[in-house]
Amino acid sequence: MKMGTSFLFFLASSALSTIALHCVRFGMSWLVMRETGSAIAFATVFSASSLVEVYSKPVLAPMADYFDRLNVYRICVGLAATVMLVLMLAVSLLPFSIVVVTSLLVVLSLIAGLRDPASAGLTPALVSADHLTAAQTLAASTSSIVGLCAPMLGALLLAIGGVPAALGAAAIACATGLCTSFGIRILRPGSVFAPKQWGEYFRTWHLRIADGVRAVVLTRSERIMAIVVALTNAGLFPFFAVVLPIWVTQGLGASAGTMAMIEIAFGVGILGGSTLLTGRLNILMGRFMALVTGNGLLGAGIFMAAFCNNMYLLALCFAVSGAGFAVFNINASTLRSAATPPEFRSRMAAGVAFLSSCLNPLATQGIGFVIAGFSLDISIAVCGTLILISTALLLRNVDAKSLLIRPNEEIVGIYATLYPRAFRQSKNA
Repeated sequence: MKMGTSFLFFLASSALSTIALHCVRFGMSWLVMRETGSAIAFATVFSASSLVEVYSKPVLAPMADYFDRLNVYRICVGLAATVMLVLMLAVSLLPFSIVVVTSLLVVLSLIAGLRDPASAGLTPALVSADHLTAAQTLAASTSSIVGLCAPMLGALLLAIGGVPAALGAAAIACATGLCTSFGIRILRPGSVFAPKQWGEYFRTWHLRIADGVRAVVLTRSERIMAIVVALTNAGLFPFFAVVLPIWVTQGLGASAGTMAMIEIAFGVGILGGSTLLTGRLNILMGRFMALVTGNGLLGAGIFMAAFCNNMYLLALCFAVSGAGFAVFNINASTLRSAATPPEFRSRMAAGVAFLSSCLNPLATQGIGFVIAGFSLDISIAVCGTLILISTALLLRNVDAKSLLIRPNEEIVGIYATLYPRAFRQSKNA
């Protein structure tokens, strides 16, 4: 399986960004809960930052399709490293201020609103179509390995140097990821465009904002997938962003090490799912039923965790969830990457991210009220139930089913043929 050094450099840069994300999330979760002690205040901080990230993607993503995607990605990684450094200095030198913390997290969310669509459009430009599934699998495996190490690193840094150490490590990881990104070379130039003039961009900017959302809405396969993932994210995002830190500290009365153990179990599941389970389920059931099964396992594992107090059973539940997440994500990402026209990939990724994450801010705030009004166990069960409901809806995606039975070589750019109205702006721009 030859991917080329450019793709490996891209994986390294992405892995370092993931490490930075884990360190920031660990550090800020512990800091906000320690200083406020309020589930609602804690949920508000993270719902505000997620709200900005979700709704900024359709606005910012056209830059990644119009300008050089790789340069846009590099600029975003550099800006993220700078903000993380400022966040570390603010936490170290200034009294705790929820306004300062929230503002800096919002800036990081704005950066992610541009970086993620740019990153999503790079992978198909670095590998050939017949290697796309393998590339997505390798990326998921790398992400899971990093997911195993990053929580342990975050917990260790918190124990040794507190929140400033975790945030400092995040800034260093981001800066190193920026350096690594300079080793990336585009192998398929048609997928990443040459720099253009800002004046020309701003003249059509307002027309491009809705491109990605319109493309998803008019592409039946991705429209149904976006609804499914919106419900999945409404359960998954609040669980890891809000429920897990509160559950560990208050429900289980445990330390940051326990939170790291749960995230490591989820990472072990992702590793097993991406390296072994995805390929075997794809062969045994076909890619569409593997997609459905993966989402079902994700929801079932989180739902069952609500009824477990034994650490070994909890680890098993989250390993099953992680494996299901990997199977679902690899197959869904492969279909979207292959079938979307190259000149529209960043906007399509942003449109999917916007529509599939639009419930996250409401769900994050809502889960805070569920915790305050009912119990932590009920909030966990609610998260799992939302994902299981999305699995039932996924069975109705007959378009995705018909496409996933074909090899990747036959579906490259096929959305433009099946849904020409969805991509007309890409031809005019």
